[in-house]
Amino acid sequence: MMLSTGERRFWSLALAAIVDKREDPQLEVQEIQPDEMGIERQIVENESAMPLTAIGKARAIAGLILERLEDLPPELDRNSENPPTDNEYFSSVLDLETLTGSKYMPRGMWEEIGELMDMERSYMTLHLDLLKLPVEVQHLADSNNVPEKVLREVLKLSPAQWEKAVRLVITEELSASEIKNLKKGSKRPSPKEVTRAVK
Repeated sequence: MMLSTGERRFWSLALAAIVDKREDPQLEVQEIQPDEMGIERQIVENESAMPLTAIGKARAIAGLILERLEDLPPELDRNSENPPTDNEYFSSVLDLETLTGSKYMPRGMWEEIGELMDMERSYMTLHLDLLKLPVEVQHLADSNNVPEKVLREVLKLSPAQWEKAVRLVITEELSASEIKNLKKGSKRPSPKEVTRAVK
């Protein structure tokens, strides 16, 4: 049997049972057919429990695209003996031409995914751009729920500054406009010199 959705609930119950030395956790299990499993089901479950972060949305959009593309290269086969890492898998959508032989998404796909994600195409592409961040920076942004608008400004800095900028966003609670000012070389009105921290 494979755990398709509810994984976070399962592990939180299991960990709570261990920490509190309670009896084994109980979960209601609904068995579904393999063709019913998929990223769409996971997105619906996760969004109803807790809204996805900007990075979570980027991965969800990438997963929905990859799930709909036919004939993915063997190195993206998640069921192979050497499956790709999550980052390799999701960020592969950034090179659509390699995946599909075309610079353009198959007809109707943006609309279909946009309806599922309740997002406009332009907003989905902004989220996909977040997958350009290194996996460690994605993890930082994801675990601290850094908004897409802020990460969009981080991406405009040089790649060497991305991690420091995200750390600064988290510790100093910088807004998108404050990150934009970093690029211009101005300071945030605080005792700390923000520009120096990013350089």
